Amino acid sequence: MISCKFTCRSGSNNRPPPSGYFDRIEAKSQLLKSQPRMGGRRSDIRPSMRMLIEAPYVLLYRTDPDTEEGPIGTVEIIRIVDGRRDLGGIF
Repeated sequence: MISCKFTCRSGSNNRPPPSGYFDRIEAKSQLLKSQPRMGGRRSDIRPSMRMLIEAPYVLLYRTDPDTEEGPIGTVEIIRIVDGRRDLGGIF
């Protein structure tokens, strides 16, 4: 069974997403429980980072263990950001 950690943090300059986005982001994150490897790798950001798109937002997450085969124990969503931002500049 996969556990899914989800923590919300908001910086003082961040605006909340428009109504409806939370539901779409939550639905997309729930897919990670059954398909943890569905997001593409983003090793240019961090070696174990994966990215899943819910336009215009992207979910940046990692799996534990970080493997291409075998069972996954944990999916950790690291950050949800506006995909129009420079992702390399965030990290």
